Amino acid sequence: MRFRAMVVCLFVVTSVAAAATCWADDVFPPDWRGSYGTVTAGWDYWGQPGPGPGSASLFEQSVQANPGFGGALGVVAYAHWNSSVMVFDVINGRQSVLEVNSGGGLGPVGFGIKNYAFPNPEKLIRVQVTSLGPGVMDFYVGVGDTDPGDPPWSPIWPLTKIDAIVADAYQHDDGWVTRAYDMRLEPNPRWENIYFDWGYTVPFDSVFIDQVVIDTWCVPEPSSLALLTIGIVGLLIGRRKWRH
Repeated sequence: MRFRAMVVCLFVVTSVAAAATCWADDVFPPDWRGSYGTVTAGWDYWGQPGPGPGSASLFEQSVQANPGFGGALGVVAYAHWNSSVMVFDVINGRQSVLEVNSGGGLGPVGFGIKNYAFPNPEKLIRVQVTSLGPGVMDFYVGVGDTDPGDPPWSPIWPLTKIDAIVADAYQHDDGWVTRAYDMRLEPNPRWENIYFDWGYTVPFDSVFIDQVVIDTWCVPEPSSLALLTIGIVGLLIGRRKWRH
């Protein structure tokens, strides 16, 4: 872990990423954010109020990506939800909120983020959700090994439940809670869709979502990390000698 953290710091210093975007409840960013092979996307506006289905798309200038996507003109990340989801203008002091109703089917809210097709052994995902309401959230994923083209992609079936660890939680003063969930895919797929689902504690209760921030990292093999670190250190030393 110390070695990984050192490499991450070097990548952050020496790489060029997309312009930074800030989200109000981005309280648990992963320590690897900004390293090579990462993408960060966030949603805090869900469109016009009304019943689903609906979607919210993001373009390259609205995400943080290292490396970038080469000035892609199309959608690089998106959210979509089915007819059991409602968009509200204001809920409990928060603007633009999704209401996810119980009994809405498997994975009523899904997310897709443009991936790097690196043949790496694993992909790390951190999902931060700021929500209000009872129940326990489960995650399902649909993956593909062939190039799907540019997002948005159609929902993928069947879905596979993925183990998620609750990394941390923060209780806001207004009653909302931001929870961070960590998950891992092995190996790194060409692309994936992530779906949220709730196990409700009380029948017919709803869960409200204000903000979602998703980080993904196509994790290099340790040998590749070592070679890249040596190369970066050599580059920095070379620059210092040249200046002198």
